[in-house]
Amino acid sequence: MQLDTLLTQLRWLRLSWLVAAVITGGLYMLLVPFYLYTAWVQYVVVATGAAAYTGVNGWLVQIMAAWAGPMDSGIVVFQVLGLVFWFGWLWLSCRFVALLAPGEKMRFGGFSMTILWFAPVLNMLLVPLGLMELAHATTKDPQALPDAEPERDIPVLAWSIGILNLLGDGLFFYLAQTSSESYENPVYGQNLMHIAAASGIVTLLLLLAMDAYIRRIAEAQEIRAARLHLN
Repeated sequence: MQLDTLLTQLRWLRLSWLVAAVITGGLYMLLVPFYLYTAWVQYVVVATGAAAYTGVNGWLVQIMAAWAGPMDSGIVVFQVLGLVFWFGWLWLSCRFVALLAPGEKMRFGGFSMTILWFAPVLNMLLVPLGLMELAHATTKDPQALPDAEPERDIPVLAWSIGILNLLGDGLFFYLAQTSSESYENPVYGQNLMHIAAASGIVTLLLLLAMDAYIRRIAEAQEIRAARLHLN
């Protein structure tokens, strides 16, 4: 595979991931306030026995209540699509490194990082190592100045992705295993709504960290490819 063709495919995967991430983030930005509002209404019901003054019968609340289920389903769909594009981008990014330095072997490839992404605890420990290795191999430019500043942002982004991924998975599976009747319980439902809101916030932070990482590596890929053409 030629380097130019590979870069074009990486751009399309990056754009596809961004579209899925923006839709996922937009849906969560609507749902997280609704989750918190629902928890507050349930608290009022428990404390006072009525929710007449909470505006629960308002038209906006009714619209959100009607669309919350489809929006939750849409989030799952676009999260899955986003992960497919993310893993595809990782796979081709590893291929990019292989074309830049054919003799260099990486401990973590696209396949291993995909498998480790879904391994509890290991995803927090090993996925960041794989992301840092990929970043180092991509940004390691032989033409760079010897006293160039190290890439200090890469470890922060890699560990943020690993920790947020583990935390997000834990919250998601906890909510997925909870029966629908539990959400209707005024007392237990409050905690579930808070957990759902926390899951949304963690996912938003994860998407931001992934976007920053992709942009950082994509910039290095463009620079390395341009310098190879100039030489």
